[in-house]
Amino acid sequence: MTELEEKQANCPYCHEPFLDLSGKASDEVDYDDLAYCGTDDYGNLEYGASFDSGCVNKNEYVKIKYCPMCGRRLGD
Repeated sequence: MTELEEKQANCPYCHEPFLDLSGKASDEVDYDDLAYCGTDDYGNLEYGASFDSGCVNKNEYVKIKYCPMCGRRLGD
């Protein structure tokens, strides 16, 4: 296994625990009080923001082909 393949196989951003791009694990992200952006293994980039003050409440999914952190092709 090459160094790149090993990095991609162990990438915590597109494999469990699916770290948020902020570096927090998905179960540590408070979706009700911060901006967030993360990936899943199906090629979805989820991002949004929701604040208690009610000024922003947005959640979006975008289909992506590669992990933005390690470059692994998603959905394979």
